Amino acid sequence: RDSQQQVSFCLAGSRRQVRGVDAMSHEGRLLSDITPSPVLFLPGAMSVAEAAELMGKARTDAGLVESSDGRLVGILTDSDVSIKVAASGLSLRKTKVEEAMTANPLCVREQERADKALALMVEKRARHLPLLNASGGLCGMLDIAKVLYDAITRLEKTKDASENAYFPAMNRLVGVGGDGVPTLAEALAGRPGPATAAPGDAIEVAFAGLRRTRRSVLVLDEQGKLVGILSKSDVAKRALRTTLSVDEADESAALLRLRVRDVMTPRPDFIASTRSVLDALHKMHDGKYANLPVVDLDLDEPVGVVDVLDLLRASIGGHPHVQGPAKMPSILEGFFAAPKEAAPRLSDADGRPPPPRKASSDLGSAPE
Repeated sequence: RDSQQQVSFCLAGSRRQVRGVDAMSHEGRLLSDITPSPVLFLPGAMSVAEAAELMGKARTDAGLVESSDGRLVGILTDSDVSIKVAASGLSLRKTKVEEAMTANPLCVREQERADKALALMVEKRARHLPLLNASGGLCGMLDIAKVLYDAITRLEKTKDASENAYFPAMNRLVGVGGDGVPTLAEALAGRPGPATAAPGDAIEVAFAGLRRTRRSVLVLDEQGKLVGILSKSDVAKRALRTTLSVDEADESAALLRLRVRDVMTPRPDFIASTRSVLDALHKMHDGKYANLPVVDLDLDEPVGVVDVLDLLRASIGGHPHVQGPAKMPSILEGFFAAPKEAAPRLSDADGRPPPPRKASSDLGSAPE
């Protein structure tokens, strides 16, 4: 098969009852009631450069890796492309997907509760989880940001109809009452400072920061003011463009000739460290941001950068009734209480849903 044929998608099943219990019962909303992201399948023998190009065309930051016999064997994310390959000095053209992927990814099933799946993603710091149907076939990808933002959108609509339903759900996520909602300064307390670089620095400076923190690098001017952000997605996209613009023999040298300003996203949005985790979640939802710089306005300097996993872990960890990961689902349960709107179904080019893929039998799954 040529590379263009690798972009294939599979669908989540329709809303249904499982084991005689309706998906909207007291046991909680099921993953079968949540529209997952479509799946991009990648062959393990494909180059990372080809895979990154397909990921860009599909507008996704993760693809599932299948073996020659169609089994799921791994997942390739923008983090793998940027940190394991580009920032580590490896060639995107010469490195195979199977060499850069995360092998045997944890999977969840449609019959599992959404709040438990989200808690698992927070606990394991997994931004993506393959979703399996009852027969073990792949039917979608859970993206933690998409799942969370969809939930926020539903709750915002619930708020318009009934604030009595909206505020308890939000309070269950971020705390009980004002004192239970941690500020971003509290969430970042005790965490090492962010990796930083100057616009004129060689890209290797930012690469070193990515490898060390595995988080976005904040770009500061001579006065220490925030002027840009360099994310894993920025590196993956720019490294790919650079790779495709030069001969294979010059690939590594061409990457190292880049400056931070060539790769960064300039003038990023930010949030004050005195604002709450909930404020940051809303800001990231509204702007569809993957990462958000945090600035101490009194000192006029950045103090960190957060993503959805950071915010959820901080809010759940700071919840007065949480005593560890086992309690996470009870806090998240109300977040999925609003009815799900009907979503259009995706299909193959010929209009027929593609057949489900079988997962490798040795893949892990979320605890029941």
